[in-house]
Amino acid sequence: MRDITINAEPVEQIKVHLVGETYLITPPKAAFALRMARAAEDFKDDVTKQMKIIDQWVDSAFGPKADEIRARMDDGEDALDITHLIELLEAVVEVQTENPTGSSPDTSPSPPSTDATSKDTSSAKARRTRSTVSASAS
Repeated sequence: MRDITINAEPVEQIKVHLVGETYLITPPKAAFALRMARAAEDFKDDVTKQMKIIDQWVDSAFGPKADEIRARMDDGEDALDITHLIELLEAVVEVQTENPTGSSPDTSPSPPSTDATSKDTSSAKARRTRSTVSASAS
């Protein structure tokens, strides 16, 4: 009989520089982000449902700081806007999946080693760990 064992790596927090403030976020599971992306596409004409999806992501990623993010969004003098949260969401998904969406080139991971005989992915994991995600005011 053969056994298959699949282990999960611990979720690492990501330091995020978001329009003048720095946060540590816990990235939501990639599956959650992908479901949200699909829902966002399904509700592209319904702004209320899109905001609900983004709120769920903010709750999941920022945890106890989610209300601070919402307060910043509501503050007319704070430059943080919905476009920055969408950019952040995309960048976090890129870091998690190592699959660039094309809208955030400075957060794309480095290309994998060309050494075809190497099976050690620790350098790729180290690159992901060192990645910083930035969303700044335009």
